[in-house]
Amino acid sequence: MVSPKRYNNVYSVLRLADGLGIEELIIVSPRDLIKERLSRKLFVNRDPWSIITFLDSIRELRNYIADEYVVSMELHPKAQDITTFQWKGDPVIVVGPEDGNIPDEVISISDDIVKLPMKGKVRCLNVACAATLAAWDCIVKRRRE
Repeated sequence: MVSPKRYNNVYSVLRLADGLGIEELIIVSPRDLIKERLSRKLFVNRDPWSIITFLDSIRELRNYIADEYVVSMELHPKAQDITTFQWKGDPVIVVGPEDGNIPDEVISISDDIVKLPMKGKVRCLNVACAATLAAWDCIVKRRRE
């Protein structure tokens, strides 16, 4: 998650990661408030911190995922429709901030870019919903292989 602003979305994605057995949730945010709120809200009887990695900048993210297969979820001219997209390997799925775009620095290192097709007036989904759909789509399609 790049630059999340609402801790409820971070919490939802953390629950998704835990529920689907995702190995790591990377949060790129120097925002101490999110870290503080998460520490109060997270699982009462469990330690979710074992799957969270906090990075303070896009530069740190670029270095951290340099050798990984990176798929960004973004409304971008080069984005492929997720319904026909074929996932490869174990991807790092990047979702952006709730009110903006994934930075060009991240798009430039993305191996693939995918988007969710929207039919109505809404351009895009909430970041937690988009992350959920991407992770679910990846897992389901990879099981069929």
